[in-house]
Amino acid sequence: MNGASRFIGVRYLTANRRHRFGGIVRVFSFLSLFIGVAALILVLSVMNGFSREIGGRFQQVLPQLTVLAAAGTRLDSAELEAALPQVDIAPTWEDYVVLAAGRQISALTLVAVDPLIDPLATSVPDILAHGSWEAFAEKPYQILIGMHTANRLGLDIGDRVRVNFPAVRILPSGVYPLARGFEVAGIFQTRSQVDGDQAFVRVADSEALFSASGGRSGFRIDADVTDDAALGILASSQSLELIGWEQRLQGLFEAMRMEKMVVGAMLVMVVFIASFSLVASLLMSVAEKRKDIAVLRTMGATGGTILGIFLIQTMAFGGIGVALGALVGSLLSIYFGQIVGLFESLFGFRIFDPSVFYVSSLPTHWLVSDLLLVCSVSLLICLMAAAIPVWFASRVRPAEALQDSH
Repeated sequence: MNGASRFIGVRYLTANRRHRFGGIVRVFSFLSLFIGVAALILVLSVMNGFSREIGGRFQQVLPQLTVLAAAGTRLDSAELEAALPQVDIAPTWEDYVVLAAGRQISALTLVAVDPLIDPLATSVPDILAHGSWEAFAEKPYQILIGMHTANRLGLDIGDRVRVNFPAVRILPSGVYPLARGFEVAGIFQTRSQVDGDQAFVRVADSEALFSASGGRSGFRIDADVTDDAALGILASSQSLELIGWEQRLQGLFEAMRMEKMVVGAMLVMVVFIASFSLVASLLMSVAEKRKDIAVLRTMGATGGTILGIFLIQTMAFGGIGVALGALVGSLLSIYFGQIVGLFESLFGFRIFDPSVFYVSSLPTHWLVSDLLLVCSVSLLICLMAAAIPVWFASRVRPAEALQDSH
């Protein structure tokens, strides 16, 4: 793009138009791009915020990494400690069980933990809605259940619940189901699906039960393990399985990622539709400037020079619209919680009632990667939309344009 293209393109931007309708169309295309980009950045930030909020709640209960042995085998801590010498580990057992209280039953994953050395021992007491962590840690045959499970079974602190393991005991008197009664010591609440999917007992009370039922033994690691070599050694073992906290909820996070992609694609269509207004504005500008283009061509301007003139107009309106939309969308994403709080204080109502919703405010998480992606896609759409009008402008023939002007 040469200097003549830049000079004339800027002059066209500031010059008075013969037809005001074309200017109005251009203003509307600018506003459409501005609103579309701002909305896209804000919505993506809100969805990122929900993902981070839900992930944070899951990590209150789920460790960063769980290493489990194959069913029916016992995992020795020596192998794990040799591979991860500087990481604190805590023993665990896992199995699918059925809790029964009266006529109500609930199937979930029962996890055995050591409340004294488990890495999550410091965070679990913070999410206990009812009960005592000390009672769970000190008294025998205590169980922690989630709020969903407690509501489903009608349990409260001190109630007895029967834990049925997927195995039977063969005694001289007959065959009996492998089961044990536990007392509810605490009810935790993370306001996520973990509240109905998991329950916790002590390793000291349940190790024999898990072993008899064929449960899986292992260790819980609540730390970001970055030693790829150690993880590779563990992952290559046929008898070990490494389960990250996101992997346990892979279906949920895959659905959330798919939802983000679909919503993002729909909002990109808003930007795409706004580009049609830009096309109409450029076509009107080309038709209005046919005589000027013809004069420039007779003075030696090449098709590339004409193309550069109208590209400047495209990028001026499209680029400024995208840039302002990115700025406003970013500010809304960063300060959305304060803005919602201001409206709530002004009008005296709660938009997100904690008793109804899982969140008391709409969480947002602004990412530079989303900003760059949205701006790049929006500018690409503007360039693609301007291709046809700009091509027509570069193909104007001087003789025909001058003849049509008389």
